[in-house]
Amino acid sequence: MLRKRIGVIMYQTSKSKGQELVAQRMVREFIKMGHEAYLITSIYHDGIEVISSKRLPRTEGYAFIEDRELRIPVIRVDNYVAKWPLDA
Repeated sequence: MLRKRIGVIMYQTSKSKGQELVAQRMVREFIKMGHEAYLITSIYHDGIEVISSKRLPRTEGYAFIEDRELRIPVIRVDNYVAKWPLDA
């Protein structure tokens, strides 16, 4: 079998919300299948900042974390909350 490197993208992590849980399960299943898989997500978990964007390396703008709570490898990227439509 060809071992692949897979990134699953989700806007934040959660311990209770459906689509966030699906993304986390996908990473676990890809790992079980022998692939190298990561969850690529923001600095937020259930809407709360879990790592300050100031703690992210300035040049890269991301941090690689072996998340103990989620039990998967996570890449947290710098981001901001956009409001749409823009206030006039």
